[in-house]
Amino acid sequence: MTDEDTLVLPWAGHPWRGCGAAWTPTPDAARRVASVVGRWADPAATLGGTQTPPDVTTAGLAWLAGERTPFGAAVIATAMPVDDGFRRVLADSWIAEHGLPFAARVCLEMAGLLFVKRSTNPAVLRPGADAAPHAEWYGKRTAGVLARVRAAMSAAPAGEYETAVAALAEGRAASTRHRVVASFLAPDAPWLADTLAALTTTGRHDSSTVLLTACARDRAELDAVFRATGWSLQSLESSPALLATVVAALGPDEALDLITGEEHRYLWHDREGLAGTYLAVIGALPTDRAYRYLLDHLGVTTVAAVAFEAAARFPRRAARLLAAEPAPSPRHLDLLRRHVRAHPDVAGLLPPELAARFAPRDEPVAGVLPPVLATPPWTVKRRRTRPPSVDGLRGPDRDRWTAWLKGPRAAVLDRARRDPEPAARALIPIAFGPAGPERRQATAALHTLAAEGHRGVVLAAATGYGPTAATKIEPLLAADPLDALPTRIPDLPAWLDPDALAPIRTPHGVLPAHAVRHVLTMLMISKPGEPYAGLDLVRDACDAADLGAFARSLLQTWLLADAPPKEPWPLDAQAVLGDDRTAAELAAQIRAWPSTGAHTRAVRGVDVLARIGTDTALRLLHEITTTVRTRTVRERALLRMADVAGAIGTTPDGLADRLTPAWGLRADATLTLDFGPRAFTAGFDGQLRPWVADASGRRLRSLPKAGAADDPELAAAAHRRLADVRKGVRRTAAEVVRRLESALAEQRAWTGAELRALTAHPLLFPVGSRLLWVTAAGTAFRIAEDRTLADAADDPVPLDDDAEVRLAHPAHGIDAGWAEIFADYEIVQPFPQLGREVFALADGERTSGALTRFDGVKTETGRLLGLERAGWRRPAGAGGWQHTLVRDLPGGRRIEVDLTPGIPAWQPTSVPEQAIESVRAPLAALTTVEASELLRDLTLATA
Repeated sequence: MTDEDTLVLPWAGHPWRGCGAAWTPTPDAARRVASVVGRWADPAATLGGTQTPPDVTTAGLAWLAGERTPFGAAVIATAMPVDDGFRRVLADSWIAEHGLPFAARVCLEMAGLLFVKRSTNPAVLRPGADAAPHAEWYGKRTAGVLARVRAAMSAAPAGEYETAVAALAEGRAASTRHRVVASFLAPDAPWLADTLAALTTTGRHDSSTVLLTACARDRAELDAVFRATGWSLQSLESSPALLATVVAALGPDEALDLITGEEHRYLWHDREGLAGTYLAVIGALPTDRAYRYLLDHLGVTTVAAVAFEAAARFPRRAARLLAAEPAPSPRHLDLLRRHVRAHPDVAGLLPPELAARFAPRDEPVAGVLPPVLATPPWTVKRRRTRPPSVDGLRGPDRDRWTAWLKGPRAAVLDRARRDPEPAARALIPIAFGPAGPERRQATAALHTLAAEGHRGVVLAAATGYGPTAATKIEPLLAADPLDALPTRIPDLPAWLDPDALAPIRTPHGVLPAHAVRHVLTMLMISKPGEPYAGLDLVRDACDAADLGAFARSLLQTWLLADAPPKEPWPLDAQAVLGDDRTAAELAAQIRAWPSTGAHTRAVRGVDVLARIGTDTALRLLHEITTTVRTRTVRERALLRMADVAGAIGTTPDGLADRLTPAWGLRADATLTLDFGPRAFTAGFDGQLRPWVADASGRRLRSLPKAGAADDPELAAAAHRRLADVRKGVRRTAAEVVRRLESALAEQRAWTGAELRALTAHPLLFPVGSRLLWVTAAGTAFRIAEDRTLADAADDPVPLDDDAEVRLAHPAHGIDAGWAEIFADYEIVQPFPQLGREVFALADGERTSGALTRFDGVKTETGRLLGLERAGWRRPAGAGGWQHTLVRDLPGGRRIEVDLTPGIPAWQPTSVPEQAIESVRAPLAALTTVEASELLRDLTLATA
C-alpha cells in the first residue's frame, strides 16, 4: 500500500545533521579537478588582472603550482570558468585531499572574494568586510560549493564535524557574509541569532543572506530571518532547494500555514493562483488539510493539475476527500472521475451512488444511435467527389462578404438570413470559387438558406450567373455536408482517455465509448468557426448540459497535458458544445493565462468565447475589453465585440447596452416573490436602492421569514432569488455607471432607437434618467419619470430613430438652469456631470506637444490605481514592475504617463508613492473634451 503520510518534496533540500541524508563523494574528484585545471586556457588573465589584488594573485598562482591553502583554493574556485555542477566536484576534491575542515575554511575564504566579469579585464576582488553590497555574490560561482560542503558536514563523523565547526567559528567574525556562510554550513551551531543581530547592526545585506532561511528551525526563527534580511517567502521561489529546506524544517502543517497565510496573499495574482513552485509544495504535503486546500481552490487556474498529481501521490486520501465533498462542483466530479479511472482500486472507498456514476461505460446505449454516431462517414468506404466550381464569377459586395466569411459561422448565417436575396447573389461566386475557408463558409450559408425555405431564392440567384452556374447549383446544394471530410482522419492523441471524460446522455441512455470517440473525432476535424456538420446532429440527439460538461472536462484534460499548442481543438470545442457555464469558466481562464505566459492561448480563448455567442458569453467578452490589462487579449476582445456588433447592425457600445442583464426584473425594476399563500414585491428605486413591499404596498425593512402558513420551499427559493438579484443588480449598476461615465468622457453617440431601448431597460433607465442628454442640434433634454424626453421647459423632445444624441459635457457648455431643474426634481447624478470640473490646455501646451505641468509631481500610488475606473490601464513591465499608465483614445491614439519608481504588479500598494516623470499625449489632436478629461484625471489623482 502506498505510504501517504511521508513528506516527499519535488526537490532536495539542504540537509541538517541527524536527518539521515547520506553523502556520497564524487569518485576520483581530485583527478577530475586536475584535468580541468590543466585545460584552463589562461588562468593568469584572471588571476593576474590589473584589478586583482596582489595577495589574491599570489595565492591563486601558488595553488596552481601545488601550494594548497584554503585561501588559494577559494581564489581558484571563484575564478575558474566552470559550471555549478563541476564546482560541486571541486568541493569534493578538497574534502578528499585535505579533509572537511579544510573545505569549510575554503568556503569562509570565498565569502571575502568576488569575481567581476569584464571582457578585457576580469578580476577577483576583495571587497572587504561589510563593504558595499554585492548582490551577485551568492550565485552560480558559490551555490554549488556551499550546498556540497553543507551536505558533507551533515553526514560527517562527530569528530570531523566538530573540527570543521571550530574552523568556522575561528573565521566567521570577519564580516557579516562570513557569519552567513558559517551559519549555513553548520545550521546546528548556535549562530543564527548572532548573525541576524550583526545584519541588523551593519545594515549590509546582499544575496548571501537568503541562505539564512535554511538555518531556521521553526516559524519564529524563519520570521526573524525575514525581518532581518528583507527576504520573504516569495524570494524562495527561484531557489527550490532553500524552499524545500524551509518546508522540511517547519513540517506539513506549519508549511501550509506559511504559504497560504494572509501575510503572503501577494503570492496570488488576480485569478491565476499561487505560483507553481508553492502549489507543488502544497501538493506534496501529506495531510488532509493540504489536499482539502487544493480542493477548495479548484476554480483557480493551475490548481486542478496539481490536485490531480497529488491524487496520484495520495490516491486513497484524494478519493476519500473528494467523495466527502458536501456539494461537489463539476470540477470536483471531473477530478474524481479521472482519479477513479487512473486508480480503479479506490472505487471501493466511494459511496455506492458515486461508484456507480463512475463505473466503466462498456455497455452500448439502449435504443438507436443517430447514424452519424453509429457509422459516421469516415468509417465507410466512399468515393470522394470534387465540389462543383465555376470560373470567372464575381458577385456584388465581394470584398465585404469575403471579410465577413472569415468570421464566426453564426455571424455569417445571421447576416445571410437578414436579407437572403442579396446574400445569395454575393455568396454563389464565392461558393463556386477556389477552395478555402471562404468557400466552405459560403457553401454552408447557401445550404442553410435553402434548408430554411429560401431554396428558390438561391436557385434564382445562381441562374443570374448563367447556365453553367444554374446547372451546378443543384449538385452543390445536394452535396451532403457530412461528406465534407479532410483527406486523413486524425487519431485521438495519446494524452486523451475518452472514458475519463464526463458522460453524455441521450434519451436512450449514456453514449457508449465508441460513440464518444466519434464525437471527439468530429471536434478534431472541425475548424475554428466551422464545426463539422455532424455536430449539429450530436447536439440534437444529446443532453445540452451534458455536452457542456463533456467539453469542459475535455478542456481540463488538455490543460493537464500541458495544453499541447499544436492540438488546440479542445479549446475550440468549447464554442461548439459549450454553454453559459462554459463561458464563465473560460472567461476566468482567459484572464489568468497571460500571467502564466500563455498569451497565445488567451487570445484564442477570446475567439472561442465570442463564438459561444450567448448573451452571457458576450457579456463576459465585454468585461474582458474593459478589465483585462494584457493588451493583446484586450484588443482581440475589442475586435470580436466589433465583429459581433457589426453582424447585428450596431456598435460595440450598443451591443454592451443590449447585453446589460435585467436579472428578471420588470421594466419598472420590480419582481414578485412567491411564498405560496403570500406574495411580496421587491424592487429598486431611482438610485437603484433595494426595497421590499407586502401585498398592500407597505414598505418592509426586509423580506420576512416564512410564516407557519407559508410554503417553506417557495419562501426559501424567494430569499435565494432576492439575494441573487440584489447581488447581480449591484454588480450591473456599477458597470452601467462606469460605462456611461466613459461614454461622457469619450462623447459616445446613441441613435434615437438605441436611447429608447435604454429607457425601456429596468437598470439602464434609472441611471440614464439622472443624466443630461443633448441632440446633434444642441437641444439639451432629460429622460423624465414617464420615460419621455423633456427639455428645460418640460416640453417633449421629438427624436427620430436615426437621430444622434450624446451625454452633455460641460466643456461644451451647459445652461446653468439645468442644475436648478435637477435640484428641483431631487435628481442625484450617478457621477459628476453638471458640476464636472472642466480644464483646458494652455496655448503653449497644445502647440508644443509637451504637458510638463505634472512633471515631478508626487502622489499616492492608490490615487493612480483609482484611474483604472476611468479607463486607464497599467501595461505589464519588466520584472513585474509597471512604469506606465495608459489611456487609449479613438483612432489608435493614446496618452501615456511615465512613473517612478513604478508599481509592482504582485503587490501594487507596497510602494506607497509615485512621481510622474512625464506625460506623453498627442496634445494638438485632442478634442476639447479629451483634453479636459485628461487634465481632470491627472489633477484629481495628484491633488
